[in-house]
Parts: sequence; C-alpha cells; structure tokens
Amino acid sequence: MLTWPMIAAGWMAALVQRAAASMDRIQAFLDTEREEEGAGPRASGVERGEIEITDLTFTYPGAGEPALRNVSLRVPAGTSLGVVGEIGSGKSTLGMLLVRMFDPPAGCVRIDGREVLDLDRQGLRRAVAWVPQEAFLFSDTIEANLLLGDPRADPEKIRRACRLAAVHDEIEGFGQGYRTLLGERGITLSGGQKQRVCLARALLKPAPILLLDDTLSAVDADTERAIVASLKQVLSGITSIVVSHRTSAVRDLDQIVVFRRGQVIQRGTHAELVARDGYYRRMAELQELEFCE
Repeated sequence: MLTWPMIAAGWMAALVQRAAASMDRIQAFLDTEREEEGAGPRASGVERGEIEITDLTFTYPGAGEPALRNVSLRVPAGTSLGVVGEIGSGKSTLGMLLVRMFDPPAGCVRIDGREVLDLDRQGLRRAVAWVPQEAFLFSDTIEANLLLGDPRADPEKIRRACRLAAVHDEIEGFGQGYRTLLGERGITLSGGQKQRVCLARALLKPAPILLLDDTLSAVDADTERAIVASLKQVLSGITSIVVSHRTSAVRDLDQIVVFRRGQVIQRGTHAELVARDGYYRRMAELQELEFCE
C-alpha cells in the first residue's frame, strides 16, 4: 500500500524542484528591461567598422578579479584581427563588450570614432555579424535558420555561404536538404555542423563587422584549414575579429594579439610572432605537433 504513494511523493518533489528552477529563469527574463529598437546599422552610426580600444579594464558583475586588464588595440576599417590565448584569458569577453552584451567602462571602446555606450544598442548589433562560442539554432529548417542572417538572401547566396563554411555538401546529404527540420537548439546536427551553419548565417548578414568567437573549435584540422582558406574571399573589405585558441585559425590575418590572464602579452603578424620566442610560438609549435598526430 505504501509503494505507490512513496513513488508519487518522490516524483512530485522532483517536479516541484524543476518547476522552481524554470520559474527562476522565466522571472529573470520577465524582469529584464526592454531595449529600444533601432532602425539598423546606420542608426548606430556604424558604417566603416573601425574599432579602437583604449586602456580597457573590465570585471564581470559579482566577480572579484578583472576579466580584462589595461587592454589597448586598434583595428582599422576593413582589416582583420586574430585574438588567441588559453581558455579563460579574456578573449570572448572582448567580443561581448563590442556588441554590448555587457557594457564596458566609459571611454574605453569606440567604433567609427564613437563610444559604444552612445550607440543605439540594436543598431550596433545589426552592424555586427557575430557567431558566439555556443552555436544556437532554432527548431526550424536549416534554410529558415540561415535566413535569419539575411531574410532576402536567394538560394544561390545561401549555398555560396554554406560552401564557404564547408557545410554545403553535408546539408545536401540530408534527406530534405536545406529544408531539413532541426531539433531544439539544432540537436539534429553535430557540434561541428552547428558551428558551420551558424558561420554561414553570419556570412550572409550584410554587416560591416564580422566577429567569430572560437567558431571552429568543434571541427577537425582539415576542415578548419578549408574554412580559413575560404574566408579569405569574404574578409576583404570587412572589419573582422577572429577569436580562437588555435593559431592555425588566425595565421593569415592582418594582425594578431595574444591574451593571457586578461592582458595582451604579444602582438604582431603570424610571421613576426613565430620568429621570436614567446607564448605564441610555443603554442603554435604544440598545436602543429597535435595536428601531425
């Protein structure tokens, strides 16, 4: 007689705990203040995409140690910057401050000569094609997910972006092709496929700034080399920042900065950095040995 009531009590206790955790997340969303909609990239004043960061020190709310310390760098419009470093070195923080997922300290971050805190937030984000670390896809078709980058893109433009991201052949191999329905958060795809679909979506977006945050972390070395070679075709004329823990992903960019413990410890081109002894050279040598294996 007691068996079923005890099972039911345990089941109900688990449901209550799950509901409480879900309600906390829902309430946090409901308590978030609505951001005003902008009219597009021009509303934010971002047209060329020149980025300038001056003496930036940033600490996450509630954290004790700064995630970034005294960071200064400049990315001229139409050029590319590689950001490399170990996990937790502050690479991703830089990208989140550029798109104002967190607000940087006043006077530290400027785009096209204007402080980001003075820019329209929605317009700023429309002016940046951003692929965050966690690739997110909606429970819809692959084509619908890609069209979020550019709703007016025609099928040929979509396929070109997917070829650049080295995912076109795999999509065509699915039974429904580009009309394949994905599971929630893109669970139907592998980690590497999700990253490449998100990359293709960003390449479709007509934006003056391209921000890739460890976009190729889940792909193998050969696929990464193919994608990096393809990206050379689209990076010309676009201000691009490529964040990665792999030196092979940034070796052909105009300049590279190396982060460690929230600080820039080295900067230069790939050739300049491997020519002198330092953290970047050791990291490149170790990764080349891993790829050879």
